[in-house]
Amino acid sequence: MTTSTSVKIYFSIYQTMKNIRNLILSVALVSLAACSSTQEATNPSPAESPVAIQPEATAPSPADTATAPPASPLPTGATPAAPEGLDPAKISFESAPKGAAIGFIDTINGVPAKNIDTVGKNTPIKLSGWATLPDSNTPAELVIITTPDKKIIATTPVNIDRPDVAKALKKDEFKKSGWTVTIPADKITGDKVSIVAWAYNSSTGKAIPLSNIAQLTMQ
Repeated sequence: MTTSTSVKIYFSIYQTMKNIRNLILSVALVSLAACSSTQEATNPSPAESPVAIQPEATAPSPADTATAPPASPLPTGATPAAPEGLDPAKISFESAPKGAAIGFIDTINGVPAKNIDTVGKNTPIKLSGWATLPDSNTPAELVIITTPDKKIIATTPVNIDRPDVAKALKKDEFKKSGWTVTIPADKITGDKVSIVAWAYNSSTGKAIPLSNIAQLTMQ
């Protein structure tokens, strides 16, 4: 074998080995790239990770909010005495004008009137509420408490602060339209009791019924 032939054979072997090495390196690079791509797909970076969002508390809509007016203040102390000279024969018990805001019995023994229908026998009944005079746009002078047949069982002046009434009716004159009265136990008879409250105007002698009646069962 000549020297020239040996050189050619050696060079051919070298070139083949070089090609094999390059092929191995290419395969290795492709494998590394595939692994890297798979890892990125299954483990996204923190910036791309989905974040669990905590639900925010939903504020109640106006329709869901309680709309009942605040309860009447319940002042302590004895019920004011009825004015002297009030002659039941001179009181004209009238019907309430249609649509007029006269007033309400708000509480009975400290409980909203709409939520109570029984009270204990032989116990006083404490009422509170508000009363106005639709003709003069002022608080009533008195609230007269009667049975359904207009028998007077108590009276009380109207002079307690009720800013909620003034705000609701949009009349500052009604700020002192509140009242409270305690009916003595000896004035309450029977197992079923109906109590009517009237807004009284001494200048006209008229009494106008408030918008609700206390209907109670004595137990």
